[in-house]
Amino acid sequence: FLAGCDLANTPTSQVEEYLSKYQRLDKTIDINEFLLIDEENLTENNKEEYQKLIKKQFEKSFSSYNQNAIVQKIMAERLVQNLSSIKTEFNSVLELGCGTGILTKELVKNINFKAYYANDLVEKSKKYVAEIIPNSEFFCGNALKIKSKKKQDLIISNAMFQWFNNLNNICSHCKKQLN
Repeated sequence: FLAGCDLANTPTSQVEEYLSKYQRLDKTIDINEFLLIDEENLTENNKEEYQKLIKKQFEKSFSSYNQNAIVQKIMAERLVQNLSSIKTEFNSVLELGCGTGILTKELVKNINFKAYYANDLVEKSKKYVAEIIPNSEFFCGNALKIKSKKKQDLIISNAMFQWFNNLNNICSHCKKQLN
């Protein structure tokens, strides 16, 4: 269900406007009044269209994403700092929503692992991760549809979970993939 739209203000334009504001770190964003998505009430076609819109917006912003992703960089640094105070050795790591590799770079500096798997909706992300970790394996697509061959010791993500309306679904999916 998409709320806050009328005939002159289509769901597509609402999502595109929101993503544009998000990428610009626009302080006027209020996700609660601007865009509400109830995945359980969406048809499969609606879900696919929404995913395509998100993917399209991120593809358009890739070339300038890192220079504008100040908050995401701070979040990644703090996430890895907190993680490394708990544990630094992992056999396998799965990063969800790897994007341009902001979190990947922080992990490489602070965490040891034997196998690295990365995921993103955007195929171009594979190139970014491969430059940081050449022997990584990449899964393109929705994180809810990932089924890796091996169980993971760590599943980590930075600035991606806000795209899921039903956090129980993604958390349950991830839990099934953990050692």
